[in-house]
Amino acid sequence: MTTPQPYSDPSPDNAHFRVGDKERNHVLDLLSAHFADGYIDVHEFEERTGHAAIARTRGDLDTLLKDLPSGNSSAPAPNLDPELQERQSSPHKAVAKNSDRELEELINRGKKVQRLDSTIWTVAMILFFVFMFLTDWSYFWLFPVGAVGGSIAIRAFYKLDDDEEEIFNEINEKEQNERSKRLRKAAERRRELEQ
Repeated sequence: MTTPQPYSDPSPDNAHFRVGDKERNHVLDLLSAHFADGYIDVHEFEERTGHAAIARTRGDLDTLLKDLPSGNSSAPAPNLDPELQERQSSPHKAVAKNSDRELEELINRGKKVQRLDSTIWTVAMILFFVFMFLTDWSYFWLFPVGAVGGSIAIRAFYKLDDDEEEIFNEINEKEQNERSKRLRKAAERRRELEQ
């Protein structure tokens, strides 16, 4: 006899097939990804992972995912890498309002500037030390100066002023902190279920 699930009816096609640890772990990964992305709260996450850990059939697992973007237990395994997830589009993305669209554009511009900035400074510092220690060229100090110019040029090209960059940094830091907390909580829950 299977444990009753509180969410929805299982899909009729293969709902009665028994599942093993591999399928249960796959669903735990899906639930962890949805929790990290904010689709379910802590209480739902704990409840659903508890049901997933004792599920006996495919239907038991599918009912835990039916209202989430992955939809069912045969969905591809999630990748919890935030940058890869950011590049993938969400199937349930609502049409953004003007302010949401503007904020999303700011975040995209901020991330592009951040990536280019780190590339410029990495190259500049490598060249700085290479020319300082390995050559007799006395103008090695020009590389950090060029990096400053490059950083300014990138911000001008992407039209990212100081206020916008400060807003982007606050949003980015907050998102990273929230995601880290959720991932830590997901890992703790997985350890609890494995014991």
